[in-house]
Amino acid sequence: MGRICILWESLTLQVDPQIQFDQFIHSCITVLHYDLQFYMTSVYAYNGESARAQLWEDLISVARNSMDKPWLIGGDMNEVRYTNEMIGG
Repeated sequence: MGRICILWESLTLQVDPQIQFDQFIHSCITVLHYDLQFYMTSVYAYNGESARAQLWEDLISVARNSMDKPWLIGGDMNEVRYTNEMIGG
């Protein structure tokens, strides 16, 4: 792995990784002292288009199989809407 790092305040949050792939980590987050849980997926996508296609397939699979709580996705998707938005690539 080695591509994604997740840091949190252990007095406030409990982080329970559910699924780990090379492009994302999907975790269940519990906010301590509150009755609140949600899923968080931390993404660092590959630059190559075919590898990113696999990322989206994997995320769709996660959504279909484990979404009984709110879901937050964040990170670097390495996607642009239009080619003129690209810098150096």
